[in-house]
Amino acid sequence: MCGYLFVFSKKKIGIDKKIFLESSKFINHRGPDDFATFYDENVAISFFRLSIRDISSKGRQPMMSFSKKKIIVFNGEIYNSPSLKNKINSNKLTGNSDTEVLINFFEKYEEQTLQNLKGMFSFVIYDMEKKKCFLARDRFGIKPLYYYSSKNILIFSSELRSILATNLIKIRLNTSGIFQYLSFGRLGTPETLLDPIRELPPGHFLIANKKEIQVNKYWDPLRNTDSYNPDISVTKQIGQALEDTVRLHLVSDVPLGAFLSGGIDSSAIASMMADNSTIPINTLSVTFKEK
Repeated sequence: MCGYLFVFSKKKIGIDKKIFLESSKFINHRGPDDFATFYDENVAISFFRLSIRDISSKGRQPMMSFSKKKIIVFNGEIYNSPSLKNKINSNKLTGNSDTEVLINFFEKYEEQTLQNLKGMFSFVIYDMEKKKCFLARDRFGIKPLYYYSSKNILIFSSELRSILATNLIKIRLNTSGIFQYLSFGRLGTPETLLDPIRELPPGHFLIANKKEIQVNKYWDPLRNTDSYNPDISVTKQIGQALEDTVRLHLVSDVPLGAFLSGGIDSSAIASMMADNSTIPINTLSVTFKEK
């Protein structure tokens, strides 16, 4: 889990760095391992890092692309980043982070990047020449991405609190969002509890420049059925998909573990982890005194 706060000013007006840094502190719990910022005439970016892939300073964010024309903040993990290296100039890579692969893969393939990613992610990429922001969220919305838009300011963040703390917006309670939460225990994106803050829906990307914002869907579970093979049993296909997924998730530069809930799902995952790892898998269970 990492966290970022990103303010994009459509005009060349100064962003108060002191207020910006104070606002950023509301997400410091998301990344205890590192903190860095970036500023130019139109943007202010802060990032709190939880180091998983390449825990050295070479994995620090915000991170520039090879050309120095784009910069990224990225929360999540791209599990197939080792294979994506083959499609970019990997000789230029300075570290082993999936962030560096992602930003440079995007520089080459732009929107097509999303169709190639296997992982959980929310990220913001800023094109410093075109003054354009590109945001994306993973297919199931595992990683959060909130945004606020006005005539002159765009704000993107991993949490609502940091957006509120910038003092750049006026908010009101969203009665529709409150109704959804009290009725169903969750919110349906893009709703949040506060207007006019929105959440980027899962499987969507957002493009923003000084003139407009466009939100587009890049993935729909009901239309992505190419992987189904009618000649092989559904049970075998699901089993193979789970094995492949678990194996991809084992790429890490820090120790791995698994939570056991007592159900067959977590036990199956732990078993597959053990089958695909040469290192014993640590498991944890959480209980509550009240129950």
